[in-house]
Amino acid sequence: MIVWYYFNTAVLVLYPSVLCCCAGSGVTVNSVHPGSVRSELVRHSTMMALVFRLFSFFIKTPREGAQTSVYCAVAEELESVTGKHFSDCSPAFVAPQGRNEEVAKRLWDVSCDLLGIQWE
Repeated sequence: MIVWYYFNTAVLVLYPSVLCCCAGSGVTVNSVHPGSVRSELVRHSTMMALVFRLFSFFIKTPREGAQTSVYCAVAEELESVTGKHFSDCSPAFVAPQGRNEEVAKRLWDVSCDLLGIQWE
């Protein structure tokens, strides 16, 4: 489960930089981090359910967690913004590992190979 979380996070943060090749097409690609959101994902883990309960004051409701995604989808001021990472409706810092273009391209190529697709 932890490996899947880190893989998903890498994909979400690295892919927007690769997909910026859509420049001029009118397509924008950004990643969003909803934060820690109260959901049913912890229902199968007593340990995680306990942690979520202990820190429930800091955990967002589903409505609060969706705000950044909705903002990025409808905000007119982001119409031409692409390749960025957002958290709490603002551009967010991405660690150097998440800004590595070479790693992003390799992850993209491996994903395409695994899916059996070609992307021009």
